[in-house]
Amino acid sequence: MGAMNSDILVVAGFELRQQFRSHVFRVVFAISTVMVFGAMIVDELRVGMGDEILRNSASVIVQTHLVWTLFYMFTAAAFVADAVLRDEQTGFAPIIRSAPIGITSYLIGRFAGAFLSVLVCFASVPAAILLANVVPGLDPATFGPPRPDAYAFAFFLMAVPNLFLVSAVSFGLTTATRSMTGALMGALALLVLYGLGVSGGTQLIGPMMEPFGFLAYAQTAAVANTPGGIPAIDGALLDNRLLWLGVGVGLLVLSLAVTRRRLSSRFHPAPHPRAANRAATATHRLELPAAIPQQGPAPIGWRTAAAQFAARTRWEIQAIVLSPVLAILLTLGGVNAGAALLAIGSQSPEPLDVATVTATLLQAFRLLPTTIILFFAGELMWREREQGVDDLIGTAPIPAAAIVLPKLLALLAVLAALSAAGGALGAVALLADGGAPRNVLPLFWIWMLPSTFEWSLVAVLAVFLQALSPSKVAGWGWLVLFLIASLTLDRLGLTDPLYRYGRYPGWPLSAGVSGEPSVSLYRAYWTACAVMLLAAILLLTGRIGGEPLAPRLKRLPARARSVAGAALLVSTLAFAGLALYLGHVV
Repeated sequence: MGAMNSDILVVAGFELRQQFRSHVFRVVFAISTVMVFGAMIVDELRVGMGDEILRNSASVIVQTHLVWTLFYMFTAAAFVADAVLRDEQTGFAPIIRSAPIGITSYLIGRFAGAFLSVLVCFASVPAAILLANVVPGLDPATFGPPRPDAYAFAFFLMAVPNLFLVSAVSFGLTTATRSMTGALMGALALLVLYGLGVSGGTQLIGPMMEPFGFLAYAQTAAVANTPGGIPAIDGALLDNRLLWLGVGVGLLVLSLAVTRRRLSSRFHPAPHPRAANRAATATHRLELPAAIPQQGPAPIGWRTAAAQFAARTRWEIQAIVLSPVLAILLTLGGVNAGAALLAIGSQSPEPLDVATVTATLLQAFRLLPTTIILFFAGELMWREREQGVDDLIGTAPIPAAAIVLPKLLALLAVLAALSAAGGALGAVALLADGGAPRNVLPLFWIWMLPSTFEWSLVAVLAVFLQALSPSKVAGWGWLVLFLIASLTLDRLGLTDPLYRYGRYPGWPLSAGVSGEPSVSLYRAYWTACAVMLLAAILLLTGRIGGEPLAPRLKRLPARARSVAGAALLVSTLAFAGLALYLGHVV
């Protein structure tokens, strides 16, 4: 038992050091520190803190911890999935499995190290709140004395069980699927449960089924009516914490048992040196065939390039369409949009019109397109590298555009299909409400075309960030940072569409609903920006990603003398010209 505990500590310590060295850990720690600190001193950045006078009251501390456990769901999933998959991806799995360490100790140590790294990273939240207490120049009436009991309650009772649940679910699904996809789907499922729990009202079923304790805390605090903001640990709050902590422990134990059985035949001592020498000797006795004279690559004509481009595009689209992840996401999105349309149809005394249906679809599809873009942009840009065929494809006689552009086109095709599915649901809702078929046609230019266009802009940005990033997770992180920055700018009132990517007057309503006359000019403006990003992708990435950014930047002047370079120049001039026109004329 002592040896097992020692092995667990060794593996956990190693995993913790690996996580501390990662760029993702440092970036997430810095972002959460800055965001929480800013929310404590800037009123417009306060999220989920209510109308408390004291910025560091107990209820504010608890609510801040709860909100940030939602933000940390995908962070915890990424950390745990990285711990599970790193050995396979780096090729060290056979060496690790031959080490004198038990399977159980290895798995528990990996999970413990990843989970501890999540807790250390999340500690930036209470640290930022404490740091805001000592900032000079703030109104002392808005900050009370430090409440150690509030920090302990928020961190250990509310945050730690939430993060443990997400980590356990991610660990189990990643070990089962051998892919980060499982971890992300687990986090998304918990997010859906959270939404269902919040919409379940304040009855007991709501607080019990909501996994993160928002309703349980609110109900217990309301019943207790404690001035300090820290309710007693009993009732719905205690039941919720015990239930979901038990779910996390059960999933972890189950995944450990299943994974231990699956890997038991792979963990074995290294072969005897004599056996290894005999195997090496036998290998050296193989007769190699005569070398084939190297021939230069055949010239690529436009017909060949077009055929290669079409084949790559079909293959990329099939890779997304046949993915179970897309099926799950589309099912969740369809159910959510259908329920929203059904609710608005039953609640409104007036007949449904296109504007009402469009506004409902915009609300229902706020999260799903971003999730699809976030996930598949990383999968498409890094799939060859993760499968170990990036060098093979990188040396193939295929133009660079025939490798990169089909990935983007596949993503855009899926987004267009998603918009069409939403339009079909809207059309069914209009017809079921007694609308005439001719009243359905405006959905095409009021919903389908504008939504596809806006999602395509985000897709181009996501692929651009993946092309510049050193890893898939880093690319995801940059897009999440962009989304957080967008929310922050909205709360600060900085909504000028000239400086907000993809925005236009009346956003998010299309011109057919808002009636704004200059929407087309702004769309042309941001289209030029998207073409700039696309040209930069081709110039900087070229073929397969993963190369450090510095060597690619050095080759940029030489590669700029190409079609992509010309597109970058023309789109930059168009972007600058439209910026001057929109800023001074419109």
